[in-house]
Amino acid sequence: MAVLLLIKYIFLLFMSINVINAALLQSNYIFDSPTIMSHLLNPQCPKDFELLRIPEGETTFRVNAQVILKSFELGGCEISNTTVHTVTFTKQSSTDLK
Repeated sequence: MAVLLLIKYIFLLFMSINVINAALLQSNYIFDSPTIMSHLLNPQCPKDFELLRIPEGETTFRVNAQVILKSFELGGCEISNTTVHTVTFTKQSSTDLK
């Protein structure tokens, strides 16, 4: 009985550590280049890979969150999602202050 309780505790601890280390998917990101890389969404990802390319001239671009999640899964990285259904990428204006 005690061993089962210990295993359950270790499992919950492991799962909570994974959630803390994973970045949380946001509903909006600012981009300055049409090539969106994984580090824009999750800087802790050890591998920086291309997620998508936004068509030239577009100032906003919407993507289903499941596409982003699957891309991270295929890239070997993790990003958490709780409520985001659509991710919007908005081009940084040249008049925006950094």
